[in-house]
Amino acid sequence: MQTYRVIEVDVSTGSWRLVEHPLGEILGPVDLGIEVHYRDETWRCDPLAPCNTLVLGLGPFTGSPLFGSNRGVAVFRSPLSRTLHVSTVGGIGYKMRGMGAHAIVIRGAAKEPSVLIIEGDETGVKRVTVEALGTDVWRVYGKCGVYSLAGHLIAEHRDLFKTLKPVVLVAGPASLTTRAGAIVAVHYDPVTLEVIRGFVDVAGRGGPGTVMARAHGIVGIVAGGTWRPESINPRLSNRKLIESIARSVAGEPYGKLVTEKTRKYRFDERLGTGGTFGVNYVHYRDLIPMLGYASVYLEKVARLKLYEAVAEYFWKPFQEEAGTNPKKWRTCGEPCPANCKKLVKGTKVDYEPFNALGPFSAIIVFEETRRLVELADEAGVDAIEAGYWVAWVLELAARGVIEPRDACLDERPCWDPILLAEKPRECSARNARLARIILEKILHEGGRGCPVLQLIAERGLRGAARELAERLDTDPRSYTVYAAFGEEGYMTLNLYWTPGLVAPVYVTGKYWTNYSPTFMEPEEFAKTAYERIINEYLVDNAGFCRFHRGWLEKLIQAMYREILGVDKNLREHARRMYARIALYSRLAKAEPSHWETARTRDLVATIAAETGHTQWAERMVKDPRAALDWWERFKRELDKQIGVMQQDA
Repeated sequence: MQTYRVIEVDVSTGSWRLVEHPLGEILGPVDLGIEVHYRDETWRCDPLAPCNTLVLGLGPFTGSPLFGSNRGVAVFRSPLSRTLHVSTVGGIGYKMRGMGAHAIVIRGAAKEPSVLIIEGDETGVKRVTVEALGTDVWRVYGKCGVYSLAGHLIAEHRDLFKTLKPVVLVAGPASLTTRAGAIVAVHYDPVTLEVIRGFVDVAGRGGPGTVMARAHGIVGIVAGGTWRPESINPRLSNRKLIESIARSVAGEPYGKLVTEKTRKYRFDERLGTGGTFGVNYVHYRDLIPMLGYASVYLEKVARLKLYEAVAEYFWKPFQEEAGTNPKKWRTCGEPCPANCKKLVKGTKVDYEPFNALGPFSAIIVFEETRRLVELADEAGVDAIEAGYWVAWVLELAARGVIEPRDACLDERPCWDPILLAEKPRECSARNARLARIILEKILHEGGRGCPVLQLIAERGLRGAARELAERLDTDPRSYTVYAAFGEEGYMTLNLYWTPGLVAPVYVTGKYWTNYSPTFMEPEEFAKTAYERIINEYLVDNAGFCRFHRGWLEKLIQAMYREILGVDKNLREHARRMYARIALYSRLAKAEPSHWETARTRDLVATIAAETGHTQWAERMVKDPRAALDWWERFKRELDKQIGVMQQDA
């Protein structure tokens, strides 16, 4: 019988045990996370308390030659949304799987900042230790944050790194100062063991690093060894079996299928560029969210003028250095033909972090944003969330809603889209300088001495906006967008202009929805969102990179059956597990809540108008209750699709 192997560790005592779950019961790390959080009843505890169990796992296909099968998946109660969240990080399984298990379950809290070290040998898990850092963590962070901490861990355990080449996962300063800290996989040279700056993989959405560091006292995980999953299940390494599955299900050779379906991320000949950054600006053009979503209010002519400046000063420098140059392409650490990581001056360039700290924050000169992304990476923060903080504060200061000094700024930002398009270098330089002040104050000092920034660090965007609304004449919530959960939770959006990212789904801030820039009747939209939810759940639960979803969604049912010996209806399984997430949200009092900011409603109304649904657009503009009607009808239909009204926890 095939099993899913789990290390359960209590970091308060250092005790641990290995638990093996039959693969028919647990199909992957998301399943495990849901089961563990129900067992531990984590909805009862504060997200920053030790009782908020952290699950970090790999998929059951790790160890196989299947491309993209080494993604890491974190499942936790988010300190932002206050409900279950799933955050993923690329490629870590290639080194981590050697620890002798598929997943780690962390409970308890270390007495001081500590490192969890897991070593495996050919027989399985050999040693699990919880080791105090032994020095002030802020001194270790120094000026280089996650890189300094990773370098310190490598230096302290040099022999282990030389022999086992383990993965090194760290929490940066942002995990100690904010609710949006990330778990960061830092790369290092396997020969010299020198840390490679600028090239990290991040599980950031929802704040898993904050949970790891503040709830459990763990600032680093070192995990690896010589165990191989294929030693237990030889079918994992059977290339002929993989080939036969591809040919029988998709009618194509496996290699050809993968190459075709990952074209966007490698290089799309039709667009003359590659990667999420290169392709998205060419594909979405003026539909790209800019200026904290204030771009949705602009006429198309004005949006196009701004986009032309973005294309010239933001996209073109990337294109010239990395967009067409294979020497600047990398993988996340595992062998993969997608080569999705595009490097500029050593910095990994992806669409969302760069747009968040770029056009979304009224910065449209590439080099200015690159330096800000470097700062975010060093601090170990979710760069998307950080972009929302920056954009909101800059707009509030620019419009006079707050005084610049309330955010420790010394001048007003440039927030005029016309001026930004006409003077891109001057405006971008000013805004980038102010953005750096905001980020450094929040990420390294918790915003101390800067009232607005301290609120963001302590309470997150929604809590800060709500408290400021009680003090100010103008409601600051009118200048930002988020999906609300319960009374306190929220999640900022992935950067697309679409109702799907603010629709009442139970896990947002990722692609478990229909995120196309389109509009439909709420029932129809809910059905399309449900289809993506099911598929995205299965991709994450299998431990695959979603960049491989184009071929994986076709083959996954046969893969579980033929490679793992699991023959069950995967779609029905995903529906049932997602329903459990929905019920968890109820127990945690963190169900999706009605849109509470005008800009959130306007985002939906404007895309309705943009796509020709003028009746809905006019109704929403005239009467906010029309937006509420769309929201409620969507939720009723989604709940019907997942059967949440009948499903028992």
